[in-house]
Amino acid sequence: MPLVLRSVKGSNLTPAEVDGNFTFLQGLVDGISATIPAPVSVSNITKVGRSIYIYLTDSSEFGPFTLPNAVAETQTENVEPDTGDTLGRAVITPAATDAGKYFRVLDPDGAIYEVPSDAELDFPINTEIHFRQCTPDGFVWILASTAVILNGITGYEERTAREGAVITVKKIAADEWDVMGFLGIATASSSA
Repeated sequence: MPLVLRSVKGSNLTPAEVDGNFTFLQGLVDGISATIPAPVSVSNITKVGRSIYIYLTDSSEFGPFTLPNAVAETQTENVEPDTGDTLGRAVITPAATDAGKYFRVLDPDGAIYEVPSDAELDFPINTEIHFRQCTPDGFVWILASTAVILNGITGYEERTAREGAVITVKKIAADEWDVMGFLGIATASSSA
């Protein structure tokens, strides 16, 4: 029985017509409710490398979705006076925890940091490590381990320029790093 509309009938509906309208509408609601599919939820998530796969209870699967690199909070480490090399400079030994680190070199003789090859310590691509020269003559030198390419700036050395200078090394490919920042001008007498 279809709905009986007062505007179509031209007069008030009888109690039986009102009940009929409600019965008709209830039947439509019941029909829709019976066709609602069961809810689908996540049954499992797996991770392979930097990708995740999502599996649903209806056996559907989605992915892979690439996860972003984690951004570590920058940590500051003071490099205290040391006599690590033959010139009395501090030697900053590379460690996996160096990614994103900010070294403040307090040694008046400076410091050296030898960027390791991937075979020695494989930093993720886009790793950055920062160095600040905190004394007048305490240059921070960046050296390359065997097989490592340092991309500096022509006419400049891979070292800080003066007190207060900050330089950064950034891994851009396997065994390849860019050196940037306030670098020292190359001179004939300069040497690492």
